[in-house]
Formats: sequence, C-alpha cells, structure tokens
Amino acid sequence: GKGAFAGEPLYRGRWLGTYVGTLTTREETLARYSSTNILSASLRGDYLFRLDDILSIDAQNSTHFSRYFNHAEHGNLGVEVDAAQRRVDFYAA
Repeated sequence: GKGAFAGEPLYRGRWLGTYVGTLTTREETLARYSSTNILSASLRGDYLFRLDDILSIDAQNSTHFSRYFNHAEHGNLGVEVDAAQRRVDFYAA
C-alpha cells in the first residue's frame, strides 16, 4: 500500500503536518461511500478522518502528503483533533 515515511529520525512530539482534505458532513460521507455509488464504494472511506459525530475530513482526492499518514487506532503517529477548528494535526510518537 501507499504510505508516508520519514526521511530522517524524528523526535517524539515533533509536529509533522495537518491533515488536508474536503470537510464533509455525515450525510455527504454516506452518499460518497454508499454501496450504490460504484465509483467510490470500493474505497470504503479509506481517507476519512472523523472530527466529531457530524463532520469528517475526506482526503480521498487530496494531493497533500498528509493523505498517506497512518491514522490507524494503533498507528505510529500521535494525533490531535480540534473539532472546533476543524483541524487534525499529526505528531511523531
């Protein structure tokens, strides 16, 4: 798969970047990734980052490198979500 890799050693807590994508509502996300939408159903929202119960950032069509950050539950990056600012920042863990 694709991924972003550090080209140098990183100290814990170093800011690495902000997740960049399209802000979407729950309804928009469901419409984009429904099983009836053939073009996107296979993607399963792989580039979604949930901000809160209503909003997500969708980096599916983003060209920013942050799209490839590992934001899995047990990933190797720290993450700070600021739903009020609609922002997600990643840090070296």
